[in-house]
Amino acid sequence: MNLPRKLVRPLPVVPATGYAPEPGISEEDYKHILAVIRHESRTYETTPRTYAGLGEEDIRNILLAHLNSHYEGAATGETFRGSGKTDIRIEDSSRSAFVAECKIWKGSGELTKAINQLLGYLTWRDCKTALVVFNKHNARFSDILPQIEEIFQNHNCFKHSLMERSQGEWEFSMASLQDPGRIVRVHVFVFNLYHSRATQHQDPADGTCDL
Repeated sequence: MNLPRKLVRPLPVVPATGYAPEPGISEEDYKHILAVIRHESRTYETTPRTYAGLGEEDIRNILLAHLNSHYEGAATGETFRGSGKTDIRIEDSSRSAFVAECKIWKGSGELTKAINQLLGYLTWRDCKTALVVFNKHNARFSDILPQIEEIFQNHNCFKHSLMERSQGEWEFSMASLQDPGRIVRVHVFVFNLYHSRATQHQDPADGTCDL
């Protein structure tokens, strides 16, 4: 059983200039949130027929439920942030601690749009993010994986890769769309929910931003 967990606040060091230190999520919390998403989504892959027919919003809501079991209801979905609405947000003391987007794979061009969408949400307080991609329609899942790093490397906000691909995961350093001098960490997950007999569900909430 998962006991409720509070976000850990790093102890700030008061700078000599007197400016207040910038708030941010701790590395421990970031890794733990990623682990929750990883474990939960990998269970989807073991029973793809159950989840392949779900829409983007439905999958997002299941992830939110599990995140809230760890963070005492602090995870919210479809919350206004920056220039639009984000799929998943976790706050602590009225500040953003984590921002993520959930998308359905529909091609490399739409992934680029999703990157812009995620980076467009960020305010100066955000620096650790995730992009969670689910494949529902492509039987050749192995064809998708090699495209991810190339798409990020060709993005005009790309700085460098922070880790080698490992079981459908990557992590990239990206420049903020609002402030090119600000660096954002984007952890990318790609999960395979393809099932040949699953009824593909068209979720109106997905709109034109599905992948």
